[in-house]
Amino acid sequence: MQETGVVFLTAVFGVSSTDHTNKIINFLCNSFIMATKKTVKSKGIKKSISKTVTSYHKDGTLWGRGKMKDDQMDGYWEWFRKTGTIMRSGHFDKGKQVGEWKTYDQDGKVFKVTKMKP
Repeated sequence: MQETGVVFLTAVFGVSSTDHTNKIINFLCNSFIMATKKTVKSKGIKKSISKTVTSYHKDGTLWGRGKMKDDQMDGYWEWFRKTGTIMRSGHFDKGKQVGEWKTYDQDGKVFKVTKMKP
């Protein structure tokens, strides 16, 4: 899974289609969920778990970070290139992308802003 993320990070700026970019982001989200899935049950009642998730490229540099709540991405998330510059950021609400999502150029400047449909 992590190797696929590395391929994504090197290829994303060649993508001009917002739909294609969003599909890639959804793939990344699912990868994070599978890598961090954890449910706690106590006496048959599922407890809500909120935690910060951090993932790294094979070379040890930061790949992405954000919050998980009840096995779903929730709140602010961001992904980074191997160089350390931010690549993409945005918010989730119960696993769904919401609001404005920003894509950054290789210098970390906003390249594109995508508004997610409600």
